[in-house]
Amino acid sequence: MYHITSTQYELAPFWCGGFSGLACWLTILPVDYVKTNYQIDTKATLQGSLRTAIGNIRGVWTGMSVIAVQQFVRTGCSMIVVEKAREYF
Repeated sequence: MYHITSTQYELAPFWCGGFSGLACWLTILPVDYVKTNYQIDTKATLQGSLRTAIGNIRGVWTGMSVIAVQQFVRTGCSMIVVEKAREYF
């Protein structure tokens, strides 16, 4: 994602990093939700946790807005540092 946004769209490192961090969390969050529910409930099966997540799809995305802003800023700032370090090495 970072490579595509930096080469094809020629965005600044902050925006490229922000979008790549956001894309990462959009794909990981549903899997993490299922894993966490599976770990919390000692009687749950993996299939049962997956069914619960599908049935409660709204619960999967409950904290996404906070995570999205946090990850966008964090990864964007990190990529600014990485690009500045590339200039020196």
